[in-house]
Amino acid sequence: MSLENALATLAQSIDAVSAALTASAAPPLPVNKATVERDVPPAAPTKPTKPTKAAPIKAALRELAPKVPASAKEPEGEPEVTLAQVSEVIGELLQADQRDAAVSLLGEFGAKNASGLKESDYGAFHTRAREILELAA
Repeated sequence: MSLENALATLAQSIDAVSAALTASAAPPLPVNKATVERDVPPAAPTKPTKPTKAAPIKAALRELAPKVPASAKEPEGEPEVTLAQVSEVIGELLQADQRDAAVSLLGEFGAKNASGLKESDYGAFHTRAREILELAA
């Protein structure tokens, strides 16, 4: 397929899409092609761009990233628990017929559901829920 044929096909496709999108809209305004062609400057020639390599970009991002000491990455004590893990353990309590225990435990932390828990309470809540599951088993 030649470039001219491809452009003609593309133009027809664009016209078809445009017609479909504007079918229920007001008719298009008339365009004076002579004015448009006269007022539009010719496009400047462009140079083809070279593809970028990901390695230099990743290296630059590593340099810009804040330096965090290894000791600061892992909090001491309990590992960090996410909301997803809290929601999962609540689901496990419900599947183990421990709905009352789940509601009671949420209440102890001042919440009605998982998203109502404070992020700082996720670890303690998760630990207590696991203890309840172990006792129920």
